[in-house]
Amino acid sequence: MPGIDWSPDPVAIASYLTLLYAPCDLTPARGIRKLQPGEIMEWCEDALPVVRRFAARPNEQGPHDLSTADAVEACRSYLQQAVRRQLVSDVPIGGFLSGGVDSTALAALSVQALGEGSRYPCFTVQASASAHSGNDGFVDDFPYAQLAAKRLGIPLHAITQESAAIQDVDRLVWMLDEPTPDPAAFMTYAISRSARERGVKVLLSGAGGDDLFSGYRRHQALQSERYWGWWPKPLRAGLRQLTADNLQTHPLGRRLSKLFGHADADPAERLASYFLWLGHEAMLPMLGADFRAALGHRRSTDLLTGSLAQLPEGVTHLSRMLHLDRSFFLASHNLNYKDKMGMACGVEIRVPLLDADLASFAERLTDKQRIQGSETKYLFRRALRGVVPDEVLARSKSGFGLPLRSFFHEVYGPQLRRLAAEGRLDGTGVFDGAGVVALLDADRRGEIDATYPLLGVLCVESWLRQFAQR
Repeated sequence: MPGIDWSPDPVAIASYLTLLYAPCDLTPARGIRKLQPGEIMEWCEDALPVVRRFAARPNEQGPHDLSTADAVEACRSYLQQAVRRQLVSDVPIGGFLSGGVDSTALAALSVQALGEGSRYPCFTVQASASAHSGNDGFVDDFPYAQLAAKRLGIPLHAITQESAAIQDVDRLVWMLDEPTPDPAAFMTYAISRSARERGVKVLLSGAGGDDLFSGYRRHQALQSERYWGWWPKPLRAGLRQLTADNLQTHPLGRRLSKLFGHADADPAERLASYFLWLGHEAMLPMLGADFRAALGHRRSTDLLTGSLAQLPEGVTHLSRMLHLDRSFFLASHNLNYKDKMGMACGVEIRVPLLDADLASFAERLTDKQRIQGSETKYLFRRALRGVVPDEVLARSKSGFGLPLRSFFHEVYGPQLRRLAAEGRLDGTGVFDGAGVVALLDADRRGEIDATYPLLGVLCVESWLRQFAQR
């Protein structure tokens, strides 16, 4: 379309580098905006378009008064109903199977609903031998996927990480139409392509389970605030400084640094910071001077904190975090790349765990029904006892993982250095090549965990070249 302003939007670009996605109505182009969750646009001839909300706002209802036993039974019933609804298809159907709780639950419930002897092929990713070395904190899911498939008696098709061709950043960005720096998108594409080659045109995904039932590490991290969140601000500032000064050569050290990186911030800002892959101040040196000036004092978390301010009084900290999960990370990132990558292969990816009735039920759970001690998704796991193998139920959060840190410095790092040396990063008008290389060196030394944001630099450069500057 003529007349579109394709110049890069500063807040959106900063968000891709810090959050991995552009929240709310933002896109990487100034002149293009998107509808937000729960909105509809009416556009009639000879009239301006009207955007209005058609869905209820979150947390408008308080927690339900079900006992734990009744809530477990209700959860199981809603899960079974959701899967039955999503199995309706006139083409072959299968599923993702990472070996985690969500995808295994869908596979088990699908086998139950379809009946013995029914065909429900599943697809997974098998890590390469090199993935088990290094210091990425990488956990191999493949043995759990094999265990689940064997117990359920279903075929399992594994693709290798090499076949996902994740080094092809230009291809990833072209299919996504935006600079999303997440290799999970390519994993989704590779699985969808494998399924389509085998005649499977619909795949069930476990997306949304962690966002509904509290399954992410940040939900556990939030629980730790009961021990230190009430400290005076100077003490919390000392806690932040203490963990920031330690080298992050171990995954635990990097997690502690992230946990306390905004310990002395106000509650809303601290809550939003759990979604950051790179802090605002650490990102700024990567930006060119003019682009940094255009960004001004705006931060990618401003939209998240603004959304928190609209929630009703009395909403718990965990429910506030889940609101951010559902409204931003899930809607703008997870579902976004899944839908695009599935469609790129002509495969429909369905998400039974986001069934409307199940989601409405999950929103009204109490904090204790979501997390007890260190056990995430407490009620969800209880509802799946006897359905999902115990070995899988006992697992902590995982997924289609990738040891990106070591892979990045072998494949992407040299590419970034070359772009900087040739002046192509400076030439984008967005980046400062020397600042990018400095962050790359700090990441290699283990002083900061910036692997995904550095991948974001490559994705943004690719997007600018393929879309904004064509």
